[in-house]
Order: sequence, then C-alpha cells, then structure tokens
Amino acid sequence: MDKKQISKILTEMALLMEIKGDNPFKIRAHENAARILDGLGENLAELAAAGKLTGIKGIGQGMADKITTLLSDQPLEEYDRLKKAIPAGLLE
Repeated sequence: MDKKQISKILTEMALLMEIKGDNPFKIRAHENAARILDGLGENLAELAAAGKLTGIKGIGQGMADKITTLLSDQPLEEYDRLKKAIPAGLLE
C-alpha cells in the first residue's frame, strides 16, 4: 500500500469517527496525519523501516503503528470496526 492509499484510509477513518461522534482530538489526529502523508516528500516505507515515522512532526507512536500496519498490507482492525459500525450508505 502506498502513502496516497494510506492517507485516504486515515481520512476515511476521521470521517467515520466524526459520524460516530468520537473524540475530536482523535479525529483531528487522523486528518493531520493524512495531510502530513500527502505532503511528505520522503519514501514512507523507508521511513517506517528505519523506525523514523515518529520523527515526523504530528505522527505519534499510535499513528506510526497504524501506518506501519497498512504499509505491510495487513488489515487495520480499528478501520474495519469503524466501517462495520457505520451503514455503508452514509459514506456515499
């Protein structure tokens, strides 16, 4: 998975959290991380492999873990739970 796809998932997660009424700070963290990835000029996979994701301003350990999971093409449980909690028609 590339950084554009990961950014899209983080943006969708923020939207799903907003619909659910989740913590605004958590929503903003996902939106900010998506924006950061969109503007990142470096290779995301290389940064993750070197353990340098948390060195990017705005990316904490929890977000770095999510990004690393998505980079390895593993399912992100939180994302799957959010998608199941919101009726599909709400996102269209």
